[in-house]
Amino acid sequence: MAGFGSFRSRDRHFFDETSGTYIELAKILAVRTSDLALRRGRQYLRPISEDGVAFWYPNRIGQGR
Repeated sequence: MAGFGSFRSRDRHFFDETSGTYIELAKILAVRTSDLALRRGRQYLRPISEDGVAFWYPNRIGQGR
């Protein structure tokens, strides 16, 4: 049976949980986990202003799903 981590390791990872990067990323991921809209769906970058002043709701391009 294959393990979860690298080299088929189980129940451990290779991240330094005391590093600043790990701690800050954990905070960001906690926000993402707490909000359904951030956990699911896709993000599409769409231009919504041609002049930087006038904004409008984006229109769907293509058929989608």
